Amino acid sequence: MLGMFTLARVALFIFQTPIETLAVGGAKGVRDVVFALYAVWPALLLYQVTDTAGGYEALRHGITRFSGNEPFVVLALGWVFRLFFRVLRV
Repeated sequence: MLGMFTLARVALFIFQTPIETLAVGGAKGVRDVVFALYAVWPALLLYQVTDTAGGYEALRHGITRFSGNEPFVVLALGWVFRLFFRVLRV
């Protein structure tokens, strides 16, 4: 927040940027942040719920039992997550 106000002062006083341009730029920035937070907050909530329920430990145990080859497991998880995001069209 402090950085945004500092940059606005620099743009206003040093570069002589019109107030309307700063207002539109600030509004677009806030809109983009809100859109990003709509994606981040549910992801954080899902992570906390899964972590509290012990889901990650069960997933780790199942993956370790499936294969002891760590690079293979990383590639397989990446492939699954890519398919998941493709289904969501993200």
